[in-house]
Amino acid sequence: MHAVFRINEFEQLDESGRFWQVNMALTSDKDQLLETLTYRLRDEIGGITHRHQLSQLIIKLGHFNMTEQMNRVLLDQAVNTEDQTYLNHQLGYIKASQGDNQEAMSFFEKSFELIKQFSSLNDHRFLAAYSNIGLIYDKMGEYSKALSIHQEVLEIKRKCLPSNPSSHRHLYSIIRSVNIDTNECLKELTSFEKELEICQNSIPLNHVDLAASYTNIAWAYGKLGDWLKGLLYHEKSLDIYLNASDTNNLALAVCYRNIAFVHETMGDYSKAKSFNGKAIEQCEKYFPSNQSSSTTHHTNIDSVHENIKTSLQNKKKYLHPNHPDLIRCYNYIGSMYSNMGEYSKAVSYFEEDLEVCRNSLPSNHPDLAISYSNIGSMYAKMAEYTKALAYYGKGLDIIEKSFPTNHPDWAMAYNNIGSVNFIMGGYVEALSNFEKALEIRKKFFPANHRNLAISYNNIGSVFSKMGEYANALFHYEQAIEVTKKAHQPDHRSLAICVRNIAALYNDMGEYWNALRNRKKALEILEKFLPANHLDLAVSYSSIGSVYLKMGEFTNAFSSCKKALDIGEKSFPPNDPDWATCYNNMGSVYFDTGEYVEAI
Repeated sequence: MHAVFRINEFEQLDESGRFWQVNMALTSDKDQLLETLTYRLRDEIGGITHRHQLSQLIIKLGHFNMTEQMNRVLLDQAVNTEDQTYLNHQLGYIKASQGDNQEAMSFFEKSFELIKQFSSLNDHRFLAAYSNIGLIYDKMGEYSKALSIHQEVLEIKRKCLPSNPSSHRHLYSIIRSVNIDTNECLKELTSFEKELEICQNSIPLNHVDLAASYTNIAWAYGKLGDWLKGLLYHEKSLDIYLNASDTNNLALAVCYRNIAFVHETMGDYSKAKSFNGKAIEQCEKYFPSNQSSSTTHHTNIDSVHENIKTSLQNKKKYLHPNHPDLIRCYNYIGSMYSNMGEYSKAVSYFEEDLEVCRNSLPSNHPDLAISYSNIGSMYAKMAEYTKALAYYGKGLDIIEKSFPTNHPDWAMAYNNIGSVNFIMGGYVEALSNFEKALEIRKKFFPANHRNLAISYNNIGSVFSKMGEYANALFHYEQAIEVTKKAHQPDHRSLAICVRNIAALYNDMGEYWNALRNRKKALEILEKFLPANHLDLAVSYSSIGSVYLKMGEFTNAFSSCKKALDIGEKSFPPNDPDWATCYNNMGSVYFDTGEYVEAI
């Protein structure tokens, strides 16, 4: 064995921080920790030869260009079929990691053709090579081809490996991921549950893979609108991670953020804030700063933000600047700040994410489109609409080059641009983009999918602003029909649809119909929302506004008062809906002659 040293301790020798004393000790072949590390490296870094293992290590470090050059040289020198198979596979993996799916497919297909020369149908290498082709089809948006291959591989495994059901688990996971893209939520949930059942029968009940299955099921229930059941599975996942001996802090941060998101969706903002804080604390631990934890204690979000920023700078000193870990971390922290309403901080992380993506990925890689879209969304929330349109447009340009025209990402891009057009008063442009999004979604999604309801609602809102009330009402009613046919009722979406119809009748001066639909929306919301949810405050305030227009001041005052009572417990201080509630109450006081109260 070569000489390996253990770092025992180190101390700073001068105030500039340039000189340090490091005390080290020579390890022995019997060092238990070194032996454990060696075994772990052998498990994670495979390969036929030492050169192949070195190539795998460089891939792990994120130096894709360097290892691509090395593997191409080795491939040119390779003489036997197994070497050629392995190297084609490695090059396929590298090109897939770089986002070059066409070239990745070419290498994987060469590897697959070679492997058929010396392996049988049930050989794990044959199945792995075939699965790789399916994964690339998935990334290219050709989901039917991907699903067909993955199901064929699963069927072979069922027939050839009946005594080892755990070997099927990964296939269920892959098939489920394809179902996510086709949004077949019930199929997705079934695959998750099969995967969970296999996990429970083949691994310890506190294994982190089981936690991943719980998280998958949680999100599947969320897609079906059953957030309470989803929360139970998120909590099971968190419990495993909290008790696991090798959990990293970023995994815990993701768990906490998932739970925070569910609480936000259910309207429990105090719990959401608490779990978001825990998520940030775990991110801080994942990026340890140079300061000692015994002398530094962070008491608020701003100081945690600065510590994470400093820690990321430190981490960049020993990670390759294009390392995938940096992309994931920038994106995750940006999303976390976005969900907390700190959009300017979120933009700074999303821009870092975009910079790494630009330097490491082809110019038409889908991840770049996501980065542009994330930044666009932040600028839209910050009311910087011109910037938002610019970033959304850049994302759409990439999507046009990367996906077939019926891919749902096209619809999402059109929808985002249309939303900004709508806010800026560009109703013709908004209508064009919303209609493009709807046409794509009608081809891609089943007739009862919630994204269709969103598109119908958006188009209805544009027609309403344009004064085309008959067209607006038709599209709002279409949205209601789609929502009612969903696999599991989405009460909040249904209430929004009904509220939109109420707003339409209000604009038409049909206040009785407006009031009837406002009350119907409130009735739907009260069945599943907590009593202090801000959506209830918005509903009461809207009802008060209609009563005011009808001249029923007592009822108007009562409804607006209920809205304010709920809002004091629920609304963030700068929320525009909170301002609307105050404005409606002010209008009641003004119309009843109580001018001091109105002011």
